[in-house]
Amino acid sequence: MNRIVISLFVSIVVVFPHAALSAKFQRPNMANLNLFTWDGQSNPSRARNKCLKMYDGAKGSPAPYNFNLSVTPQALPSGGYSNSTFWLINTADDSLALKVTLSLSRNGSSYDVLAPGAPETGLVGTDCSQSNIPVYLKADVAAADAYRVLAGTYKTKFEVKTCAENSSSYGTACKTDKNDVSVTLVVPPLIQVSNLNDLDLGAYFSTGLAPAGDDICVYSNTGAYQLTVTGTAGTAPYGATDFVFGGDVLPYTIKVGDSAASANRGAVQNGVAETGMSTGQAAGAYDVNCTANNAYIEASVLQSDLDGTPAGNYLDTITVTAIME
Repeated sequence: MNRIVISLFVSIVVVFPHAALSAKFQRPNMANLNLFTWDGQSNPSRARNKCLKMYDGAKGSPAPYNFNLSVTPQALPSGGYSNSTFWLINTADDSLALKVTLSLSRNGSSYDVLAPGAPETGLVGTDCSQSNIPVYLKADVAAADAYRVLAGTYKTKFEVKTCAENSSSYGTACKTDKNDVSVTLVVPPLIQVSNLNDLDLGAYFSTGLAPAGDDICVYSNTGAYQLTVTGTAGTAPYGATDFVFGGDVLPYTIKVGDSAASANRGAVQNGVAETGMSTGQAAGAYDVNCTANNAYIEASVLQSDLDGTPAGNYLDTITVTAIME
């Protein structure tokens, strides 16, 4: 007797209504952070916000899910700058760079500092058409850093990337800002003279007076400058007036230098600019307060003028002016 064995395999497939889901993962568009032209005093700062439409849920009631966000520079300055810091690059010379701090906030008040390429996790996406939960991105430049760079325009484009965290539909999918984020700051030409002190020649009896010199600080973020020393009496070419009895004038000479303790540029004329002077500060290391003074001014009186001037107390006020070349 022959037997026939029939095997029946039944496969049951359950179809979930994927069409009912409205899961989206959009590119962010944080907009540019233009810091404009620096005023030479404040710490340049600007924040922009954007609602990121990232949710994973039913069409009628989207359920926000977590995502992370990272910022990476498109290019680094040449010349050995650290890749652990964000930099704005001089548009005329990519070997010059200005440090910028990028940070992110979930509420517009408390910011977390970002590191290049490192994700800020646990951000919440939403449906921007129903609720507006923005993410804030901010750029900051310290005035102390802005003083240290050559005048010019500093700019860098940064790639902003977001990645899903624990998304049922998208896993760890990532997208980047289609426009990138550009940060720009213009550092204008700046100059300053500081550390000026009185020049006291002392008391004259019968022997000559030693010159009175003073090291000063000249800051210019263009490097080159002109220095003008203007006196009030204006004779021979400078003159100190007897401020007790009046009338008598003691001629004196002013010499200047563009290095400390040196009158290397020689004597100057009253009110006439000495050109082609240099701060001696290197690009990328300009110091508004001069770690070490970098210029010199000196007053001296000839023995013959001392002998030919009546006794008295002689005083002159000079104005030291620096302008950029």
